[in-house]
Amino acid sequence: MGANHPYPNAPKAAGEAMAAELGFEVLPPLVFALAPGDYSAQCLSLKSAGANYAYLGNTAASNISVMKACKTAGVEVQFLSNVWGMDENAAKAAGDAADGAIFPLRTAVGWGGSAPGMKTVMEISKMSDPTGKVYRPVHYIAAVCSALYMKEALDWAAKNGGATGENVAKGFYQKKDWVPAGMEGVCNASTWTDKDHRGTLKVDLYRMKVAGATDAPLNDLNKSIGGRFSKKRRDVLYGGPSFPSLCCAKYLLHDTIGKSLSRTYVRRAIPINCKKNQRLNESGPKPP
Repeated sequence: MGANHPYPNAPKAAGEAMAAELGFEVLPPLVFALAPGDYSAQCLSLKSAGANYAYLGNTAASNISVMKACKTAGVEVQFLSNVWGMDENAAKAAGDAADGAIFPLRTAVGWGGSAPGMKTVMEISKMSDPTGKVYRPVHYIAAVCSALYMKEALDWAAKNGGATGENVAKGFYQKKDWVPAGMEGVCNASTWTDKDHRGTLKVDLYRMKVAGATDAPLNDLNKSIGGRFSKKRRDVLYGGPSFPSLCCAKYLLHDTIGKSLSRTYVRRAIPINCKKNQRLNESGPKPP
């Protein structure tokens, strides 16, 4: 599901081919614009088609409209968003319509996560928030990683012939399983080569659980426990005693996206239990 636009169209052919290889019946795509709107018709088409899973190829604003419309229409489908199609702000805006939506995380932890490098992220955050109290969504942390990768590539280029575009590119090829200094446990180890610009094939998928009203400011929804991403529990909790919580539980997937979306694993994954902090794969099958 998505607009007839280069962004949502980019992974379409490969995704459909992979789904077919995994034994899924691939249904005709449903088109909806990149802008917010009334997408009731698309949801009714989705419902009548009997789809079990739907990939949301658009960015968050229009995906929110689709999820709300489908919630109203009583559509029971597992939504999987692209990396720019869901985050904490989108879940807040969509409310209970975002419950159960799956989205990929580009970093090893989220805001407040238990990792040595989170101290670096929080110090950077204080440059624009001296109080250190503002909650930062998943895209902020990914941006910090991107900026620090670029910084180290520029440093290498400056020492090896100058910071030209060509030399900066070469700077990205110098390290294997690369994590920027001070970002241990936050940025996923990545390797770029002149033959392959995919830094990693590791994909972490999180499922959003919306447990109540989300009208409070995002910072308030998260402030009680700091949006803690726990490696030990493998889940993410937002909110506290005074606020309904948004909860994300991690699928422990550490292979290519194809294996991550294998029918056996996703169909048999057990539900999330935020109150008991139950791990998603606690009694379910392990990924291949």
